[in-house]
Amino acid sequence: MNKLNILFTFFLFLVTISKAQNCIPDFKDVQPDCAPYYVQFLNTSQNAKAYFWDFGDGFTSSLENPLHVFMADGVYKVSLIVLDSFDMMYSIYKDVTVLPTPISFFRVVPEIPLFGQEVYVFDQSAHHDRWGYPYSIWYKWDWGDDSKIDTEPEPSHLYLDYGNFMITLTVGTFTTPQCISTYVRPSPVTVTSSVPEIVDSPTFYIYPNPTDDIINIDFKSINLRFITISDITGNLLLKQSCYDQFLTLDFNSYPSGVYLLFIYDDDSKFTKKIIKH
Repeated sequence: MNKLNILFTFFLFLVTISKAQNCIPDFKDVQPDCAPYYVQFLNTSQNAKAYFWDFGDGFTSSLENPLHVFMADGVYKVSLIVLDSFDMMYSIYKDVTVLPTPISFFRVVPEIPLFGQEVYVFDQSAHHDRWGYPYSIWYKWDWGDDSKIDTEPEPSHLYLDYGNFMITLTVGTFTTPQCISTYVRPSPVTVTSSVPEIVDSPTFYIYPNPTDDIINIDFKSINLRFITISDITGNLLLKQSCYDQFLTLDFNSYPSGVYLLFIYDDDSKFTKKIIKH
């Protein structure tokens, strides 16, 4: 082989090495997020003709920019192997962090409370990582009655009105970003009365209600025997016999809140909710 052929061969070798060195594998960094994590990988490799991805969870891809779902939490070592035009391989590794997502759930006791009866909730949320270890979460309980949000794991609540109320529990992690789960109980909590509530009519008036100081009761045609007043927890505050068709009750000494007025006639027992400002 003469010197010219040797020089030409060496030149081709240098060109080949130069081109091979220009093949650079790379992909855009992936920020931590919550499971299940849908990741659209962005391949930024240069001068590559083929790609092989290993996502570190048993799945692979040969697409240039694959979409992959990490179903479980953990730190996954994602590798990208590329081939240049001379079938030389180059690789790069990056970690993808998948945060655990809790699953919100709870039960309620009782499901149909009487008015004045406390409702208790029992947390049954799942917050364990894929290895079975528990992690801390925060709580937000919405009782469905415009009351203050509770942040305890298992609070209790006293409804100040009759009706149906949807309870919602939202839980989340103390990570960045936070991984959040919300559960709305499909059936409402129904607050009922053990006795029928009086509806004001032309023959029966309770006023003013709400009140700041006094309550007037005009019985008209009802044969009233006596009345009682209890607080929302059932504590008896007053029992008074009645002989007239009109009665004034003084609420000045009672703190603001909801009270139950029980009315007894010859044959029946009724109740009326009184609100003191």
